[in-house]
Amino acid sequence: MATALSSPLSDPGGRLICQRLALAVVLVDLGNTCKEIIRCFSITARFAGTHRSLQPNTARLPVQSVPVTIRQRQVRTRISYMTSEQLERFLRAAKEYGRREHAMFLFAVAHGARAQEICNLRISDINFHNEQIHIARLKGSLPSTQTLLKVKGNSLFDEKAALKAWLAVREADADNFVFNSQKSTQMNRVTIFKLFREIARKAGLGETLQHPHVLKHTAAMLLVQQGANAFLIRQALGHKSFDSTLAYCLQRGVMWSHRSKCLPLKPFLLDHST
Repeated sequence: MATALSSPLSDPGGRLICQRLALAVVLVDLGNTCKEIIRCFSITARFAGTHRSLQPNTARLPVQSVPVTIRQRQVRTRISYMTSEQLERFLRAAKEYGRREHAMFLFAVAHGARAQEICNLRISDINFHNEQIHIARLKGSLPSTQTLLKVKGNSLFDEKAALKAWLAVREADADNFVFNSQKSTQMNRVTIFKLFREIARKAGLGETLQHPHVLKHTAAMLLVQQGANAFLIRQALGHKSFDSTLAYCLQRGVMWSHRSKCLPLKPFLLDHST
């Protein structure tokens, strides 16, 4: 009897009470004492009250199924970048625009630098004697020291000469940022974007190529064109995650058709990072 009274119960409260009352009648017929019958009623009443308190108020708290969304990393299948011919047109337009613009955007494409990394470049990061430059990456990317770009026979791609030409006319200021503004203060990303867009339009580039981050994509795709492996691309661009590098490697099938027209940057790029 004790086991029956203390077993787990899951029936609705009203039905449970009726069952317990029927059990009490049976207990009387079997000659059980009043103490045991009272105990049966006590357990029934206590459980009924608890049972009601455990029941959710469906009128006030409607049960709704909440969809669970699992986000998956997706590798980009389309990247905007310049062809070799478009890059030459852009740098030519940048050089005509000004020494600062030519030097900053040549630096960006040579080392896959972001707009803010252009702004943060300091004079102390450049070693003209060793022809090296230090890039302090952002967004968790890996910093690196790389050689200055130089393509023989093409002055558009002579990074050392471009930087020296700009520093020769650069107004001195309290800071030592390489690319300062007309007010002799550090440039910001918005200014970089506006300058790039204006020069890109002068060069006849489409809307998808009018953002400075295109230069980082272009640097990566030039490496892919020349058959560089994923480890070299990751090192040259400072990627912390291989997922970022693979996004460019997956473009290989599209890019090989342009390989014959690729700029001769391979000697520089294959010995790009130290």
